[in-house]
Amino acid sequence: MNNTFMGAHCTSPTKLGCYLLGCHPFYFNEAMAHYWLVKVGLKDDPRIWAFDIAWEPHLVDHTNHHWRKKLDPQWTAWAADRYGSIEEAVADWGYPPKDMVKDSLPSPDPVHLQSPGPWDG
Repeated sequence: MNNTFMGAHCTSPTKLGCYLLGCHPFYFNEAMAHYWLVKVGLKDDPRIWAFDIAWEPHLVDHTNHHWRKKLDPQWTAWAADRYGSIEEAVADWGYPPKDMVKDSLPSPDPVHLQSPGPWDG
């Protein structure tokens, strides 16, 4: 095992949870994951009991919405399954989502997750 910070400083028998930078599902970086897991050797470190890949995940990001568009296909599929169709979902919600494209629903805007409005039903 490499002489990592844990190797040099962690002598406790307590198991550790380890955040893996670069492994977040929205920003996955295969080279970085390989570095930490294989080259540094975290995948074989017996002191680690869990890997945290998304530290405090959330859908609210007021500065950078482009990554949320990756969720649109799953959101559309969920809404169609839950309500029977996209049209039925929008009818039940009582308002059309902004930036709606035919056969696709945009994932909820941060305002929908943080503020009351007609989307509360």
